[in-house]
Amino acid sequence: MKTAFIGGGNMAEAIISRAVHLPSFDPKSIIVSDPVAEKRAHLISTYSIQCVESNTEAIENADLVFLAIKPQHFENVATALSGLFRNDQTVVSIMAGVTIQNLRVNLNHSKLVRVMPNTPAQVAQGASVWTSTKEVDSSVLTEISILLDAIGYQVRVDSEDLIDAATAISGSGPAYIFKMIEVLTEAAEELGIPPEIAKHLVDQTFFGSSFLVKESTVSASSLRQMVTSKGGTTEKALEILDQRGFDSIIKSAAIAAYKKSKELGGSDVLNS
Repeated sequence: MKTAFIGGGNMAEAIISRAVHLPSFDPKSIIVSDPVAEKRAHLISTYSIQCVESNTEAIENADLVFLAIKPQHFENVATALSGLFRNDQTVVSIMAGVTIQNLRVNLNHSKLVRVMPNTPAQVAQGASVWTSTKEVDSSVLTEISILLDAIGYQVRVDSEDLIDAATAISGSGPAYIFKMIEVLTEAAEELGIPPEIAKHLVDQTFFGSSFLVKESTVSASSLRQMVTSKGGTTEKALEILDQRGFDSIIKSAAIAAYKKSKELGGSDVLNS
């Protein structure tokens, strides 16, 4: 399957790095357009794919076209590409907040897929939520599913609103985790733990805890209770989190991300 990527950033590269190992996505059949010469050179040397500067050149012979750009750049890209897509081409957007209706109107095209991946896709541990228009061929949907499987967990949904919700949870979620890792590492150093040891302790704690949640047959809540001894250190730490409104902060952050996703797509948002 001939595949084009408009934009060769981190998420595009994460997908490409797995696609080149799949039967339907031979490196010679992948082309990327990116304005940065250094990025094009990197992708060519690393994955043996084609790279060009022109978006119109990239989509010319493609069966599948990924829009892997920032949503703020969509208007300019759409203006240049509107009306150029063939009826047999499928456009896959991985832009946060940009709705299928927005894609349909601005690209003048109906075979559309909207995906919300996340950055752990770079190590094949991503989480992708996606949906499509009814015009997309079933064979293409199968290939997209295979490709998303290659970068982690994937689930197809019927409601596009779930894409915006997923943007706030799994799309933006890694940043919440990274922030917690940053702060806990700082706390470790303030407690006198050498920086290198602090980094490894915190990184492994998050990795191990995530792996335990995934492999366990009990809920995260139950696992938390198991490690929280009555009158112990963990209980004391959790008391501080509760006092400072930790639960409310996390939920408020997710809701704010959801609203922003809706805003980027020009949709109605939740009442404040």
